[in-house]
Amino acid sequence: MAAVEVLLSKSSEACQWMVQFLVGPEGREIIRVCLLECSVREVRTVVASILEKTLESALHFGDPGLDSLTDALLSLLDKDVPENVKNCAQYFNLFSNFTQRGCGSCQLLLKHAAYRRMLIFLLGSNRQNNQNRRWSPAQAREFLHLHSTLALITLHTDLSPQRTLTPGGSKLPASSVQSSGPLLQLHPDILASLFTPEGQPYLLEVMFAMRELSGPLSLLIEMVTYCSYCNEGFSLGVLQLLKSQLETAPPHELKNVFQMLQEILVVEDPLQSQRLKYAFESDKGLLALMHQSNNVDSRRCYQCVKFLVTLAQKCPPAKDYFKDLSGHWSWAVQWLQKKMTEHYWTPQSNVSNETSTNKTFQRTISAQDTLAYATALLNEKEQSGSSNGSDGSPANENAERSLRQGSESPMMLGDSKSDLEDVDS
Repeated sequence: MAAVEVLLSKSSEACQWMVQFLVGPEGREIIRVCLLECSVREVRTVVASILEKTLESALHFGDPGLDSLTDALLSLLDKDVPENVKNCAQYFNLFSNFTQRGCGSCQLLLKHAAYRRMLIFLLGSNRQNNQNRRWSPAQAREFLHLHSTLALITLHTDLSPQRTLTPGGSKLPASSVQSSGPLLQLHPDILASLFTPEGQPYLLEVMFAMRELSGPLSLLIEMVTYCSYCNEGFSLGVLQLLKSQLETAPPHELKNVFQMLQEILVVEDPLQSQRLKYAFESDKGLLALMHQSNNVDSRRCYQCVKFLVTLAQKCPPAKDYFKDLSGHWSWAVQWLQKKMTEHYWTPQSNVSNETSTNKTFQRTISAQDTLAYATALLNEKEQSGSSNGSDGSPANENAERSLRQGSESPMMLGDSKSDLEDVDS
């Protein structure tokens, strides 16, 4: 395998021979059988790697057969990939890796309508907002690299024409995607899928991906935050979708949804304050969701409280916002304190309020830390002398005792790999 890759990268003649073979009848049959129909994952992985290297080398050498090879691979989306959807992860991984090579790779794929063809595969043709999904959740779990490919193409695109506000002194959110040259011009297919009402089905599929996929979802989150930057319509639209997921999805599927919401709310641009208010204070916002769920869905309510606490730790503007809004959520701290003291509490390291399918709230070390920081945030508000006098403030002896316990805990929020991830949540 290594020898093949070296040969393809060093020799334009070898690359040309490989391209010509792959676009011929025998090569197309080998691709179809070994990349999609073969039940052995290792075989599909090797074939995908060879195809990726061939595309990369053909692009580098300017091989005249590159367009034919690209079209041959994308034509599999019409029939062969849908018929072998359980084996399609390596097929899409090939394109995901190829798009990471930069704008040249993305430009080639856009030239061959790869973005639109992949969307049609994902959504079906002419899917409307109220129609059922084309693929079941079990089938959609194979689509991580499909989502990554679409996200990478977007991240290599210049979205500044879609901004509804001038950035002022703000900067774009940090991105893991590094482009050596200028960004691509916004393609009509990307415009339609992200910035028009017709694009709602794709964004809804992104929400489902945040719930259902278990792999790294950072590219999807980066794409959504990139699109939200200085774009009021997109920001409010995607926040509405996220709020809907937080209200209706099972609590054990919300962890990545909260992660995406957090990354949108920490974006520092002229819309940051508006996003915070829309996420928490608007109809079906998080404050309303906490009120709605505290008696009937304690794990959902707890995750909202933990999200508020985590966001306050990560984002100073959010912390100030929550301090000013303390009269509207201080009751939730008392609620959590009651949950933590209803029965004798023993720290548990093998349960989670975020990933467990248990329907009841679990008293964990992470929940203790959440209570401690929330109490500290309210006490900080009172000590500043700007308290609004709400009767819901938990700044009392019990709350102070919880704060002392939390400060002694070996686990503090934000210490783990993700700001929303703890060993026990």
